[in-house]
Amino acid sequence: MSTTAEPLAGADFAQPIYLEDQGGPGNGTADGSPSLENVPVLNLDDLNLLLADMDANQGENPYAIPPPLPDGRWLVKIKQRDVKDQQGQPARYKVDQTKDGRVYAFTALDATVIDASGKYDGIVLSDYFVSTLPNARKGNAIPLSWILGCLKVQLPAKINAKVLLDEFFKATGAEPQLEIDTVWEGSPDQTDQERFEQAGERLPRVLGQHRFPQNAKGESIPDLDVDTKLGKIHLHARPRINGYYPLGSAKAAGMELGPRGR
Repeated sequence: MSTTAEPLAGADFAQPIYLEDQGGPGNGTADGSPSLENVPVLNLDDLNLLLADMDANQGENPYAIPPPLPDGRWLVKIKQRDVKDQQGQPARYKVDQTKDGRVYAFTALDATVIDASGKYDGIVLSDYFVSTLPNARKGNAIPLSWILGCLKVQLPAKINAKVLLDEFFKATGAEPQLEIDTVWEGSPDQTDQERFEQAGERLPRVLGQHRFPQNAKGESIPDLDVDTKLGKIHLHARPRINGYYPLGSAKAAGMELGPRGR
């Protein structure tokens, strides 16, 4: 059993305390798990820990909402995200029906940005409606079928919703990578959304980072006021996934991954 060495009186708190190595030969333990050798453990009862200097940074607001991910082409890893079923419980997919009686299913996904610069790395975007519903206005294109194609999953010419879902769950289990296009979408808050729904009016929205104002530094401001039938409405921009592409698509098209226009 590993034990923690007792700190010496007056010892420098910045010096780590190490767990004793009880492993077998090499760098692992007898059961093959990683060794605890050289794992630092701080003595959290040492009040000297609270005396370490740090910058006050009073000019920086820790509660400020970070700006949305810029419009652009991004490398991401994706994984399936549960939706709510007919009973409002978490489920891998939900079956629904269009007004004209067509039955379809949908699930959701999370896309985590992989940014080599580190500036936007780890930002997560969610697509809450990844469906098996053919889009008549787009040649009966099917979102799930297209995403699977981007992941190099070969599908038969004839397919059903069950197979599409199964293939999607299988393909996303390993959190594969692909490319996405993103765009700012300005939309009203929940209160204004309910006002528009009650009035039977379409929700106002603004697409595209270039449609938002800029500050003196040329940085886009993700807030905009627009005039509508129900008066002036405030819109706040959030990034949305606007398209999926296979790995290497940006390079093949002469584009760079990252913010558009970089």
